[in-house]
Amino acid sequence: MHNAALVAAAAAPDEEIELETPVCDLCGNAEQRRIFKARDRRYNFPGEFTLVECTRCALRYVSPRPVPSIIHRWYPTQYAAYRKKQSWWQKTADWLEDKIWNAYLRVFLTRSYPIFYFPKHQEQLARPGQAPRLLDVGCGSGDKLRYIRGHSGWDTFGVDFSPQAVENANARGAGDVRLTRGDKLPFDDGFFDAVMSWHSLEHHYSPTATMAEVSRVLRPGGYGIFAVPAAENLGLRMFKQYWGPLEIPRHLYHFTHESMRRLVEGAGFQIA
Repeated sequence: MHNAALVAAAAAPDEEIELETPVCDLCGNAEQRRIFKARDRRYNFPGEFTLVECTRCALRYVSPRPVPSIIHRWYPTQYAAYRKKQSWWQKTADWLEDKIWNAYLRVFLTRSYPIFYFPKHQEQLARPGQAPRLLDVGCGSGDKLRYIRGHSGWDTFGVDFSPQAVENANARGAGDVRLTRGDKLPFDDGFFDAVMSWHSLEHHYSPTATMAEVSRVLRPGGYGIFAVPAAENLGLRMFKQYWGPLEIPRHLYHFTHESMRRLVEGAGFQIA
């Protein structure tokens, strides 16, 4: 259970919450169909928000939503990426995950999971005479980058909007991790051989703008892995606004297979 002492970063119940009403990020349509209202059931932050669906392309998103300058209020101080220090048991758990759990998962997820995929395909994706470069968009504390860096010859880079997450990632040896948003990547065109974004795009205010930037910094023929929670999942269908992993309003977008396909292909990617 999470109590008030653990979520001190939340807005007070009587604190004014400034909201904005976005248009559809995929097609620009302003007309919405209301699905249901929901509140944060994971951390019990104040506020109730409406999940809507675009009447033209069926993208699902939160509207109205908190303006970008205050969204940090819904990210608690105990959020995994914000933890400054690791206790001995957390370090032990990380070691066990690296040696045992990841070894088990590698049998099933080598193709789709980035910490297994990219080390395996290093020679295929690298440019001659240069170590391959990998970017993690929304890297958090950089655990995936740290794994890849420790198990391959990749040069690893990351971006995140949280100063604490960026500080943690750099301190833990994740590579070159910078404080910025996904739609403002501070890298040259075609700089990267691969890009990944693992359960981050649903947090972005404009996933379309982020994917356009990803396309710009990825070299022709480069490779990307993008993962988001599935809006068609059984839990959401059954429990609707009571489904805990809904994560409103941290998850601003809820992608179906079709809307994710439109997002990726709209940025110029081919789905492998």
